[in-house]
Amino acid sequence: MKTMRKQMIRCRKELKDGETSTEAQDEEAGGSAELQEAPNKLVDVFETLLSTDVVMGDIGVKRLGQLNFTPFHKEMERVGRRGADALFRASRLCTLWENYIMNTSWHPFKVVKADEKLTEVIDNDDENLKVLLHDMGEEVYHAVTMALMEANEYNPKGRRNVVLELWNFKEDRKASLKEGITFVAEHYLEPYIIREQN
Repeated sequence: MKTMRKQMIRCRKELKDGETSTEAQDEEAGGSAELQEAPNKLVDVFETLLSTDVVMGDIGVKRLGQLNFTPFHKEMERVGRRGADALFRASRLCTLWENYIMNTSWHPFKVVKADEKLTEVIDNDDENLKVLLHDMGEEVYHAVTMALMEANEYNPKGRRNVVLELWNFKEDRKASLKEGITFVAEHYLEPYIIREQN
C-alpha cells in the first residue's frame, strides 16, 4: 500500500503539472507493456480501496457482463413476494439468466448494417428474450440484454468471464487512466496525507 501511495502521489503531481502520466510514459516507453498494464493495476487499486459492488463517486470498477440483481428483486416485490422469499426467488432467477448469458450455444444476436458497418445487436425475436420480457417486464429484460451486450463486446469468444473495467459512472463510459488516478488521489490519498501531516 505504501508503494501504491507513493506511485499515486507521483502521478497526482504529474497531473497537477498539466502532464498526464500516460502521455509522459507513452512518449518514453513507446507503448510498453508497463503502460498497457497501468489500467489493470488501477482496477486493482480500486478493488483494494472499495468493494467493486459499491460505487463511491463518479469513478469506480464496473463488472462488464455481470447481471444486475436489483431488477429481479424489484420484480419479485412487485408481484407480492416479500423479505427472504423475494430475495431467494430473485436470486434463483438471476442465477438462471446468468447461466443463459454464459451459455455460448445461445446466441440471441443478429447482424445489422448501420452506417455502412455490420454490427451485432440483440435479436428481439429470440424466444427466450420474448418470454423474459413478457413474464418479467422491461426492467429485467433491459438488465439481461445489457449484460449480454457487454459480455459479447468484451468477451465475445467465451462470454464466460466478467470483465473488470475502470468506469466513469456519471457519463456511463470507460474511464481514462487520468480520471482514475485523479479520483483515487483526491478521495483517498489527499485525506490520508492530511491525516499523516497532522
